[in-house]
Amino acid sequence: MLGRVFKTPLSAALVAVVLLSGLLAGSAGAGEHDTVYTGCRKLDGVIIKVWTDTEDPRVCKPWQTEVSWSQTGPQGVPGPQGEPGPAGPPGADGAPGEPGADGADGPPGPTGVASILKTTRLSRTVPAGGILIDDVSCSVFGLGDVAVAGSYAIDLAGIDFVSVIFTEQKILEPDVWQFRFDNSDAVDHDVVISAMCLDNTP
Repeated sequence: MLGRVFKTPLSAALVAVVLLSGLLAGSAGAGEHDTVYTGCRKLDGVIIKVWTDTEDPRVCKPWQTEVSWSQTGPQGVPGPQGEPGPAGPPGADGAPGEPGADGADGPPGPTGVASILKTTRLSRTVPAGGILIDDVSCSVFGLGDVAVAGSYAIDLAGIDFVSVIFTEQKILEPDVWQFRFDNSDAVDHDVVISAMCLDNTP
């Protein structure tokens, strides 16, 4: 049972609220029941016979005034804003996005160069015991044609033995294919030499 008496030259009710709140703070935790206190105030301002709302009430004298107050005081003024906290760690990578839409078709490319193969031939005679060096030129088809390959044929009609030795063929100029023959036979031999030409004109 509570039997507290408060004597103050000022407001006894206000002082009683502060003191009793501190004395009974252990009996009411945060979020629990907000205790209400009641007491009898005498003519001189002294509060006596204090009890809580969980105790049996007391009876004030006719010349005393019953006063009540709660443990919780008025809400205080908000404090200043705190300093920003440190930056948090980077978040996890997000999921891959959806594939983008197909891009627009590009412009048509330039017209390609037409490539046409043509063949030019020459008939020549390899003299007996002599050497034949001759060229086949692709210039007969016009400018821009280049030589890409060569071939030859020896006329064997009516001959029992041929000792014409083909020794070399090569590209001499971009449009010229060259041949060389060595004839160790005692008779002349006819040959046909050819060049394959590539038409690179636009």
